[in-house]
Amino acid sequence: MSRSIRLPHNGRITRRRFLGLAVLGAASLGAVAAAVRIGVWGHDAREGPGAQRHWVTSPNHRMGLDGMGNVVVLRRGDDVTLPLASRRSGLSLYDPVANSSSWVSGTMREQDGVVSQISQLEPDDIAVEAIYRFLDDGALEVKGWVADMSGRDRVLDIVFSLPLMLHGALWQSGLAEPERLAATDAVSAQEHMPVAVIGGIGGQYDLAFSVPPDNSVLFEIQPDLENQAFSLRLKFGLSAAASGALRSRAPFRFTLDILPAGAGLRFALERYYARHPEAFASRVRRYGFWQIAPRDAYARPQYYGFHETGYAQGMARNLAEYERNDGWGLDEEAGVYTLAYTLVGQGEITNLAALPKGYDAALRALTEWTGSANLFGGPSPNLPNSYTDVVQHKQIIENSALHVAADRPHLVRRTTAWGGNSVTFPLNPNPNLGRHSPTIARYMLDQHVPLLLRSAKVDGIYVDSLEAWGNFYNYRRAHFASARIPLTYQKDRRQPALYNSFSHQEYLWELRRRLNAAGKVLMGNGISETRAFNAFALDVICAERTFESLLNDESRLAFYRTVARQKPVLLMIYEGWEREQNVERLWKWALLYGLFVSSGPQNAEYVTPVNEVRYQDKYASILIRLASAGWQPRTGIGTADPRVRIERYGDGSHFFIVMYNTGPSATQVRMQVDAEVVLSGGIARLRDVLVGEDLSPAVLSGAEFRVGVDEVRVLEIWETDPQGRI
Repeated sequence: MSRSIRLPHNGRITRRRFLGLAVLGAASLGAVAAAVRIGVWGHDAREGPGAQRHWVTSPNHRMGLDGMGNVVVLRRGDDVTLPLASRRSGLSLYDPVANSSSWVSGTMREQDGVVSQISQLEPDDIAVEAIYRFLDDGALEVKGWVADMSGRDRVLDIVFSLPLMLHGALWQSGLAEPERLAATDAVSAQEHMPVAVIGGIGGQYDLAFSVPPDNSVLFEIQPDLENQAFSLRLKFGLSAAASGALRSRAPFRFTLDILPAGAGLRFALERYYARHPEAFASRVRRYGFWQIAPRDAYARPQYYGFHETGYAQGMARNLAEYERNDGWGLDEEAGVYTLAYTLVGQGEITNLAALPKGYDAALRALTEWTGSANLFGGPSPNLPNSYTDVVQHKQIIENSALHVAADRPHLVRRTTAWGGNSVTFPLNPNPNLGRHSPTIARYMLDQHVPLLLRSAKVDGIYVDSLEAWGNFYNYRRAHFASARIPLTYQKDRRQPALYNSFSHQEYLWELRRRLNAAGKVLMGNGISETRAFNAFALDVICAERTFESLLNDESRLAFYRTVARQKPVLLMIYEGWEREQNVERLWKWALLYGLFVSSGPQNAEYVTPVNEVRYQDKYASILIRLASAGWQPRTGIGTADPRVRIERYGDGSHFFIVMYNTGPSATQVRMQVDAEVVLSGGIARLRDVLVGEDLSPAVLSGAEFRVGVDEVRVLEIWETDPQGRI
């Protein structure tokens, strides 16, 4: 007999549907609850709920869970077993409001190498289901959901912990050298790139947690020395105001890679990219800098590849005027990507007689405001917003505005160069919002973007300000039902909300799908360390930065490369170009990580700074060649000196190695080659690209190179046969 339980997202559902995998058999919910209440576990227990082993298996790996859900065995196919700590592990729930944790135990079922875990936590009215299986590439996938059965709003973290003895382990959350952990270390969590590695456990292999790029979520990956655990935390909000599969419910999915000893983050990244090719495929055929003016405004136009339109459109009244004013014909002749400007994250009313003095006055200003149609949004001289008439513009703001509380739209009072005294409303651009009413997504996807794409010269769409307007939380409950990405919460507020970056994510997914189907590309600006998932949804990644924010933070530069894989990354810097030392140093970092750095508008008549032209002439053509070859996460070549950074571009028998000496003195570098990664043989033809010197033939393994202080060297390498022939 199938007993029913009440879940708020589906009404009354049978227990078999609750389990989710009927093929694994039915289990008594009373027994589940009893097991949770017992609260015992047994790594070594011979009897009781923890004694039985449930095996997740693949041809190469095995993970054993006991009857309480603890991870008790982690083993490679060659029977090398990872040393585990004797502590509680596996899935747990953390309640940030009560500041309390509960282990997820429940009923375990095993079939054909797949294990399911079903739990109902009483009296908290929380249900959890998790499925453990190995993917075809050998990664362990944990997939499931957590649901609130009471129908009330709440926030919860899903945490998965591996019980590891971490003293002396290597923690690697970025491309730089790993950090060796000591018992007194306080280790920062990885919250940006959703891949991180712990290594050197027992000297046997490395472990990498990752979150798939199509599974947007606020996360933390962290080694916890105090509790002897390597854990992944996912942060969710649950609300009955959400709809469908998200009503009082949050699905989750993550993977654990069991890697060879010493594999490190680069190996984990290579597997991550291969597992999710759609998110990291490069769809561009040309590389170059970020262009914001017509090509004839630049001293070196041959180096530019991506034109963000709008700076020179003037007050265009139709698409033909926009094309002509903004120089799209010049792009067409040069094969440059013309990417039409759009802004979906905000709507504003501008040129007010005075800045409203308070919140209520700002709302009255919206009601009273009148303005002319602004057919083409853009950075200058028009307003960033596009709208066909003022009534529609106001309706879009009213329907799409974020709320900071019930019936309280979020707004920003400000004075800008383009709009004077203005009130700006952050907007929710989710395309599922308001299918039968004007919203910013509906306007963009159904009206404005199709208008722009009528021009044969438009190669894609540019979306502005992903960081600025995605950086808000939306408490408008009427918007919850539109979400397809689970709700989350703010640390200092701890109640369910939509994170507007993820609402942007839903828009980017839909826009990119439409553009790619038409052979067009998507370029987005405002990618920061908190915008990894937005980056995954773009074809061209952009950000506006300062010299200081890049020169003093190598991890930020490396982040851009890792979220992009082989997609172009364009960084625009508005000031500081007169400081030649900064410019040259940034260019060297840019060569290392394959980043296109350029200036913004220096004045109303765009002038390229002298130092920018100088270093473009020195490095730009090489950077374009590197980007065209494509960054490879594993270099296959290393040195004994970690201060000499190395990156590789290109694959197969022809590739580039970039070396940058970040140390205080010149050094003699001896190459250490992994022939399985870069060469099948040892002989190579080498050329120093920057000085044009032929260094071949050479045995690459053991070859020595002098790298001066703050010097960058670019080596072009061809594999040869034993006679030195390519």
